[in-house]
Amino acid sequence: MVTKTRLHRFASRLHKWLALFAGVQIILWFASGAYMSFMPIEQVRGEHLIDRHAAKPLPTQPDLSGLASALAQHPDTSSVELLAADGQSFALLHVGHDKAVRVDSATGAVLPTLDANTATQIVLGAWKGTKPRVRDSKLLTTEPGDYRGDLPVWQVQLADGENTRAYVSPDSGKI
Repeated sequence: MVTKTRLHRFASRLHKWLALFAGVQIILWFASGAYMSFMPIEQVRGEHLIDRHAAKPLPTQPDLSGLASALAQHPDTSSVELLAADGQSFALLHVGHDKAVRVDSATGAVLPTLDANTATQIVLGAWKGTKPRVRDSKLLTTEPGDYRGDLPVWQVQLADGENTRAYVSPDSGKI
């Protein structure tokens, strides 16, 4: 009888602590969901900090003479985007389902993937307001908890008030 009472007391205490643990998690889940519901989605996404779609103007007469040879080298191209960076125009060929190839629109030569410095300059160029100090830039090959896009990707960590992390595709240069 004593063993049965002891087991019942242990089970009751265990049940109480497990319920408290689960209850706290549920309350935190509801609170964070309510916060995300009441905050503007642009702020949740960080769009108040970085203009992900900041269009750099193309030169008035971009040289597209190499585009035909680039398309011949990549016959499975599904679409082409003309973009500009540092005053130079380039073409972004969307090859297959998930591959992007940057080519020089004048020569048709495939451009190398972006380095850390270029990825950092892209992020700072799209930053709204006073430019923050860059804490770190690194090429990620495994998915971090706050990014669910294509890999590899450049992660640029900024030393702003919100510890912003921006992600730049090394193939396309898009944020």
